Amino acid sequence: AIFPWQKIFFVIGVPGLLIAALMFTVREPARRGVPSGRDANAGQTQYPLREVFAYIRANKMTFLCHNLGFALFALHNYAANAWIPPFFTRTYGWEASKVGIVYGPIIVVFGTIGILLGGYLTDWLAKRGYADAKLRTGLIAALALMPTILLYPLMPNGEAALLALIPVNIFASFAFGAATAAIQEVTPNQMRAQISALYLFLINLIGLGFGPTAVALTTDFVFGDENAVRYSLIIVGAIALLLAALLFWLGLKPYRRSLANLQEQAAASR
Repeated sequence: AIFPWQKIFFVIGVPGLLIAALMFTVREPARRGVPSGRDANAGQTQYPLREVFAYIRANKMTFLCHNLGFALFALHNYAANAWIPPFFTRTYGWEASKVGIVYGPIIVVFGTIGILLGGYLTDWLAKRGYADAKLRTGLIAALALMPTILLYPLMPNGEAALLALIPVNIFASFAFGAATAAIQEVTPNQMRAQISALYLFLINLIGLGFGPTAVALTTDFVFGDENAVRYSLIIVGAIALLLAALLFWLGLKPYRRSLANLQEQAAASR
């Protein structure tokens, strides 16, 4: 038998397949910024992995600070998304179905607003001469998110906690448009897919792999009380975001250097 909650996956998933099929109508654009000596449109000129990893090593601080910083940022997001429903049920006695009904729209509406505002801020910074605008947006998002995650777990009732989660969802999604664009900006054209894949691998390995588990372990082995999940959310989130902000800050100068070097190479290949 298929339970109602399982039917939701079909309802949501089938339209996604139809939308994905539209990609077959998208033409491959002409490649730009390809070093001299390589055919810009020839599929057989993809960089071998040894060259990809050589480029990563040459720009190790840029990719370390970017990838690990956003992975830690994602660790908070995955941890919160996994444990906010149990937080409401354990702390305020809400039914899980009620949490989904009232919290889901907050994620959709204010998460979307956060992505749009993050893109606007990135463009605003870039127009004012910040070459590191995309990574700087990550730093701003982490610093802005930190105080908001200290607030909602300590609210006296569920309604107040929901209101406090609005800025959390705005800033939690704030930087991930810029994060993806940053990878494209500092990576040679024909390495972008491979280096983007590595970035997404780390986001899922660290963020999804360790985020929810870290909250569970903190609740069980630090507090020994399942009702202390609110404090575990604060501790895990604060540590992850503090480390993410530090990495973003350390990565600003290397990011600018990597971008300048790539732009010089692109200019020389014209």
